[in-house]
Amino acid sequence: MAAALALADPGPVFASPAKSAQPTLGKYANNCVSPGQGITEWDRRRYSRRHSELRRVRDCGVKRWRPEVEALCEAGRVAYRGVVHCSSVWCCERCAARIRAARAAEHREPLVEWVRAGGGAVFVTLTLRHTLSQSLAEVLDLVVEAWRATLGARRVRALRESLRFEFLRALEVTDSDSFGWHVHLHVVVVVPEQLSTSAFRDVAAAFSSSWREAVVSRGGHVSATKGVKSENVGLGSAGRVAAYLSKLGKLTDELARGTGKLSRGKGRGFLDMLSGAASGDRRLRARWAEYERTMSGRRALVPSRGWRRLLGVGRGRSDQELAEPARDLASFGAISPRQWDWVVSAPRGFEVLESALLAGVPLPGALA
Repeated sequence: MAAALALADPGPVFASPAKSAQPTLGKYANNCVSPGQGITEWDRRRYSRRHSELRRVRDCGVKRWRPEVEALCEAGRVAYRGVVHCSSVWCCERCAARIRAARAAEHREPLVEWVRAGGGAVFVTLTLRHTLSQSLAEVLDLVVEAWRATLGARRVRALRESLRFEFLRALEVTDSDSFGWHVHLHVVVVVPEQLSTSAFRDVAAAFSSSWREAVVSRGGHVSATKGVKSENVGLGSAGRVAAYLSKLGKLTDELARGTGKLSRGKGRGFLDMLSGAASGDRRLRARWAEYERTMSGRRALVPSRGWRRLLGVGRGRSDQELAEPARDLASFGAISPRQWDWVVSAPRGFEVLESALLAGVPLPGALA
């Protein structure tokens, strides 16, 4: 089948779209090819469209909601306006990249300003031991229940009353062949004043003892050396912590290095799992399906009730709004319904279209 794909002439956009029209996705933008696997973003998108159990993920970037689809230049990639965007921070790399980058920016500057103005902050990481035999739902439920119990523990409640602290909690999930599902929390606790060394130790001890007690009382186990880590945040690290909270996929103990990159022998993030599934790995296909089912509907970033008020963080936009391409992106032109249907149905339709657009080709002929 062949169909004419006569895109509107974008003029100089093909040569060099204006920088202002290409807001960067920063460290959250995934490389197109996964290291060592040769799996491209197109391969992952194709696998999700065919095999995802979530309808919105299957439809994401494909199903039209208006007659014409507009092709846009977004940070060196092609994005589309006029199609469904699933807004999944767990299962869709495009939507997750946009949403998590926006959430990081939303909280980073207020946190830096808070510390600069004399406020205090503590960065706490909470995890527990897990085995290959445990399901993701089992580990995740234990982490969530233990966190609730930690907040309700006597020592933590007493500190909250005396220090008047608020918090921002981030959830991260990775997987490994040796130890199974690794679910852990990153929490920034903010207080009105910089903490002294002794006050910081009190906060760290309260969270450590309360977390360990909560996990153990529910049948879990916490490592004596790695289960709880706390850091007294100074001005130099406030921006780093805010970015760390909203990371996408694989992270080292520094910052996101690229969501498709493997991280020094640590667990694999969702793009690694999805790449493996797309490559035909049966085990990773099963792990991906379990991950997708379990994480659907879970919140990645949860502020306490007073977090936004205390730090002056605005209400912000919804995940669905953030998943849409920015309004000021440079346009390659409009694609008609018939042309779009061909791109979607052709075996390599998206590859042909997007490669040509990014190479500056206006595609005057026909796509076969």
